Amino acid sequence: MCMKNPAFSRRYTLACALAAMGTLPLGASACSSEPTVGDVCIVAMNWCPRMYVPADGSLLPISQYQGLFSLIVTSYGGDGRTTFAVPDLRGRAPVGTGTGANPALPTVTFAQKLGQPAAALSPAQLPLHSHGATFVPTLADTPLIIPAQPGNLSVKANLPVAASATGALGGTTVALGGGQNGYLSAIKGASGVDDVTFTGPYTTQDPGTGSALLPARVEVSGSPALAATTVQVKAVNGGAVTVLPGGGVTTPAPLPTQAPSLGMTYCIAAQGLYPERP
Repeated sequence: MCMKNPAFSRRYTLACALAAMGTLPLGASACSSEPTVGDVCIVAMNWCPRMYVPADGSLLPISQYQGLFSLIVTSYGGDGRTTFAVPDLRGRAPVGTGTGANPALPTVTFAQKLGQPAAALSPAQLPLHSHGATFVPTLADTPLIIPAQPGNLSVKANLPVAASATGALGGTTVALGGGQNGYLSAIKGASGVDDVTFTGPYTTQDPGTGSALLPARVEVSGSPALAATTVQVKAVNGGAVTVLPGGGVTTPAPLPTQAPSLGMTYCIAAQGLYPERP
């Protein structure tokens, strides 16, 4: 122990101060030789020093570690009657409790376990993208009803006329429906300024073989009437859609979230000075 003595030089006094500082704890992560019960520290070997036990979640007997039990009770496990558990820091890193800020962080409660070494992304976390797809249809005979259509056929006949009168002789056009009879008396022509009237029937029926034919130009226009018809056609009545994978594996692996780390041994002081609650 350094004593104050005016005969001592300033250099000796500084040496005493440095020696005294060397007896202080080396930091929160170092294991002290005079620990406070409940202290947590890290060592580079795979075992804990005297007065410490591994912080590996082990169950300890309350009767043997009453001081440590009185501090942490069953916060980390145990039945609270004969056993209690120490913190399990295997593969875990301790973080401060409470709600962090700047930026805002999730609230961490005392003895809460959180985080995971890997996470599988959900569809809501994926960027907008597209996938190819195939469709295999199923076909079946399906009746197709074609409704009836009304007809609108018409016949126009240009009949030549002749007369002994001098001058050009013009004719008119006869419009007849299918199966209708026309009469020459309804046909009018003209020879110069004189009207020409025809007599006799005119029919749409073909004349008999060898009959004399009237040199006439007949035009048929329009469309015939059609009855309702039902036909069978192949139609798609279902099928299967297959969405193709989008350029990756069918079952993607979880995304690692573990930061680069080094495995060491966490210890907790089971003996030592009992802490005073402020």
